[in-house]
Amino acid sequence: MTVSLVSQRSYILEILNNSGIFVINNDMTGIYNNHIEQAKEQIGRELTLEERRAMVTQEMFNQIYNGGGPESLSHSEIDQWGIPKRTREPYQLPKLNINTEFWPYESGECGEGPLDATAVFNSFKDDNFCKCLLEEDIQLCNYQSHPTIKAPLSN
Repeated sequence: MTVSLVSQRSYILEILNNSGIFVINNDMTGIYNNHIEQAKEQIGRELTLEERRAMVTQEMFNQIYNGGGPESLSHSEIDQWGIPKRTREPYQLPKLNINTEFWPYESGECGEGPLDATAVFNSFKDDNFCKCLLEEDIQLCNYQSHPTIKAPLSN
């Protein structure tokens, strides 16, 4: 199994976070000038009332209302069908499950009590620690992603 540097770093940060250690990430971030539109698309925008009304079919409307059509609906009335309010609604965050059964705990017993954050952090200095991790020990559950947003390369 090949683990990327980003995956390793994310894994370490997750462990430290679960151990009660607060981690601040000071990486420099920025947006290239030719990526502005893609960044706006990533963030999403509020849908107009007209856009949301267009998502309500006549069949949906007829299930609740007699006569008329979706063009008379308000935002709160449209909410009953779960019509999105933004062009890109955030998904529920995934859950990272890490098997820590054999990791060092404060009690000295495996699997009992809170993790010993210092011992866990120090074990990352040992190459053998990462080699003994199995794919089954790490599970990312309920991960969802939006479609890819293409942007030109910036040199």
